[in-house]
Amino acid sequence: MVAVTGAPLDAEIVVERSAAFSLHAALTAAAGERIAVMGPSGAGKSTLLGALAGFVRIDRGRIRLGDDEVASADGARPRSVDPARRGTVLLGQDPRLFPHLSALDNVAFGLRAHGVARSVAHGTARSWLARVGLPDAASRRPSELSGGQQQRVALARALAARPRLVLLDEPLTSLDPDTADGIRTLVQSELGCTAVVVTHAAVDALALAHRLVVLEDGRVTQSGPVREVFEAPATAFAASLAGLNRVEGALRDGMWMSGPVRIPGTAIPGAAEDGAASPGVAEGAAVAAVFRPDAVRLGSPEPPAPGAWTARVRRLEPTLAGVRVHTDAPAVAVDLPLDAVAVFGLTAGMEVGLRVPAGAVRILPA
Repeated sequence: MVAVTGAPLDAEIVVERSAAFSLHAALTAAAGERIAVMGPSGAGKSTLLGALAGFVRIDRGRIRLGDDEVASADGARPRSVDPARRGTVLLGQDPRLFPHLSALDNVAFGLRAHGVARSVAHGTARSWLARVGLPDAASRRPSELSGGQQQRVALARALAARPRLVLLDEPLTSLDPDTADGIRTLVQSELGCTAVVVTHAAVDALALAHRLVVLEDGRVTQSGPVREVFEAPATAFAASLAGLNRVEGALRDGMWMSGPVRIPGTAIPGAAEDGAASPGVAEGAAVAAVFRPDAVRLGSPEPPAPGAWTARVRRLEPTLAGVRVHTDAPAVAVDLPLDAVAVFGLTAGMEVGLRVPAGAVRILPA
């Protein structure tokens, strides 16, 4: 079992970049807890990590690690502890190893910088190299290591210093699948300290984190245990992370409706056999329909009917299993086998018929 280290994190961060973008985010973590942060490009993820690390000055708010307030600002007198004195480490896609130092000296660097004796630092560094699966790489320089090995050395260097907070900024993105899986397993087994992990991959959030924070346009739109967020996404982006469609609509006359789309009320939790909504779901209430892309059937345009509607193809996206068809009004993704593209002659702009069975739809509060 990994020993729990690190400090509790309590942060309220406001960074005003420009009139077009600002970051307003609150983030908490218990000692040893790992938080995943996911969001579209430009959502503010890197700004958030930079503020936590001390490289980005906050305009308002505070950042507390354990009993220490490492940053605060009220608009008048900002205060910020130097990044080197915060007890945080930031590891990104680039391992940023010192090219002139051996793997051993790279791992020992943080300890030596804090006054640890050379022999002790080297002993600790050797132990960490063994823990990350590189016991024979001590004398090798970064240029003699593969990308995955360099990332392992960088992780060993980060953890050897016993930081209070580890910040991981998509460290697996540039690695091949096998190497990324090895690093993922390593982080699971060795990362016992408080951590914030920025990632674009749902598998990383599920494997590495206890809780998930969804950041969109500089704001936290959802947070909670990872599986709970994926099972009940609060926004279309959060749904896309879980591989789901999420379409907002309203309950009317025992049906869920959104533009041309109508789903029978039997899909509504607690609905009666005649489709009437449960007593806890008011007529006209804003709710969202959530369903998997592979539950949608595609065919020729047909008159609107419960569970069926006509839409226009917006774009085609290749997937490992075939193709994902994105349609508009409302935005829905449909997963098809590759040969279906030829069968239907699918192209952007054409009209198609879509159908989803009520039993494949979950209705959630909007």
